[in-house]
Amino acid sequence: MRDTRRVNPQTPQPDVPDAASAGATGVDYQAVVRDAGEAMVTYDPAGRVTSWNAASESLLGYRAADVLGRVAPHLASTDPLPHGGRGLVDRRHRDGRDIALLVSVAAWHDRQGGVAGWTEILRALPDTLPAPPGVALTAARSLARALENAEMHLVYQPIVRLRDRQVVSAEALLRWRDPTGGELSPDQFIGDAEREGMVGALGLFVLRSACAQLAAWRRDGQTALPVSINVSARQFRLPDLSLSFAAALREYQIDPQWLRLEITESAIVDEPDIAAARIAELRALGISIAIDDFGVGYSSLSRLRQYPIDTLKIDHSFVRDIATDHVAREVAGAVIMLAHKLGMTVVAEGVETEAQYDTLVALGCDCGQGFLLGRPLPQNQLAALLAAG
Repeated sequence: MRDTRRVNPQTPQPDVPDAASAGATGVDYQAVVRDAGEAMVTYDPAGRVTSWNAASESLLGYRAADVLGRVAPHLASTDPLPHGGRGLVDRRHRDGRDIALLVSVAAWHDRQGGVAGWTEILRALPDTLPAPPGVALTAARSLARALENAEMHLVYQPIVRLRDRQVVSAEALLRWRDPTGGELSPDQFIGDAEREGMVGALGLFVLRSACAQLAAWRRDGQTALPVSINVSARQFRLPDLSLSFAAALREYQIDPQWLRLEITESAIVDEPDIAAARIAELRALGISIAIDDFGVGYSSLSRLRQYPIDTLKIDHSFVRDIATDHVAREVAGAVIMLAHKLGMTVVAEGVETEAQYDTLVALGCDCGQGFLLGRPLPQNQLAALLAAG
């Protein structure tokens, strides 16, 4: 999706130096791309900018005062509404240089169903400067094109209530159907995504795809389940995270009780003040919070009790030996008991044997997830599983 619209010459715009002067500015574009973060811009139906964050200013060079209330420089006033979805665009920096961006666009609507505005989330590609001839695509460009070419998709792993083995929710898991490498799981590309600043874009894809699936289940009259999505520590710290969730809930008209957010302990422990603010914002939207992979060494329940956490997911490393090692069993039992005292639901990860299952039931664990209880499935297979009861 390339943005080819021209600026209406009659629309007043901030002054932009010509391209010839750009080289004299001394702008380090690689530093701009590396340091800007994830830009978020919102517009009213006429294309006027209603919010413009610091990352937008870093990426494009305009101060908020330059653009708020004015038609955005890249939009024509005759046809301001963009197409929804994700793609690649070129945007002009104030200094005159085009910057390649990955953009996700979501419209939002008023109570009568009319377009009340839209949101763009922008991430600059680290190879926004032209690569020398013959140089292979960077990981960032490959990931961006994977999003643009619909190579990314979600599968859903059931989360099962242990006392009766009923599926009560599902975790959305990202997969990359790479034309050359086959089906890839996140552990095979998430490192590149983090190094290249693509985690926010991938996280947004998971969020919007999960919301779209929830909306489709409701529209088709199928049995719906609450869906959990994972947010990396880096994505969790983004100041506009809650705005992304609010925009997705609004666009797909999803009741927030159907969406659950999973974060790791490190996301909370490393920067507790930021964590408290993000959790408060997300809880205000009605989204429940789960701590994923608990017990891998970052914190204790005593540190987590200050946060309004709904669910605790015990890491598979504790579950693996729970049926054969009395120490693992005692530790898991203590975690389950304390989590219950704090009002949390407990999910055991990596349940693969009947012996593990029986031990978890005896310890009073609420739910489980793992190959014994259900492998990750495409949405149609999950729907068939639910329909079969």
